[in-house]
Amino acid sequence: MHSAEEWALACEAMLSEGRASGAFDEFEQKYLRVVKDGSNEKFMLTVQRDMLDNYILGVFAAKNIGIPAHMPLIAWSAQNKAEFVGLHGEIATIRTLLWAGYDPSSPDDQGATALHRMVNLKYGSGCNPRAVLYLLEAGCDVNHAHQGGDTALLTLCGHVGWTEQHTECFKLLAAAGANLFAVAKDGATPLSLLRQCDAVSPSDDRKWAIDAIEAELEKTELGAAALAGAASRTKE
Repeated sequence: MHSAEEWALACEAMLSEGRASGAFDEFEQKYLRVVKDGSNEKFMLTVQRDMLDNYILGVFAAKNIGIPAHMPLIAWSAQNKAEFVGLHGEIATIRTLLWAGYDPSSPDDQGATALHRMVNLKYGSGCNPRAVLYLLEAGCDVNHAHQGGDTALLTLCGHVGWTEQHTECFKLLAAAGANLFAVAKDGATPLSLLRQCDAVSPSDDRKWAIDAIEAELEKTELGAAALAGAASRTKE
């Protein structure tokens, strides 16, 4: 695992070499042609498609031609990584986008950030603590809720299967200030989801997370009400 500093040095070297060799020209020219056509929708779809395909050369091209940092390139790339494991679970495109200055908190069209995707993978353990750490270190909004009303923590806590990686992600999110008492649109909370899923698939690792939230709830004036009134929900 490369540190942020090591990754930045590698990206700077690739940027310099790529500019000298013309490695980014194809992507730059494609993006500039779409911009010239004047169709913002086509431009968005073109860039989104390349991020979904995890084209690192497209990241450098986006940086070179000045594609705005607020565009959700990181969220688009994360959609791909949530679906496909790639080579050893690499998240190189996401890390390169972070280096390039793109906003990790910019949501996709479903209102989800890359953080939501990285705690809800469709392969392996179902989450990627390394990606979660990088996103949080880059300032991704830990309490952003997608269109369904779930924060990344709510999404994580809805996993029926629970592993050490889930506990690691839980700790990372909590340490970054995730609201342990967040309430989704359907009334579910992290605690209610953890309890519900643990009833289906008991896990000592998940019980640690349950105990951690209960301990925090006991410290609050609203703790008793939250413990008594938390809604349940079945999440796949």
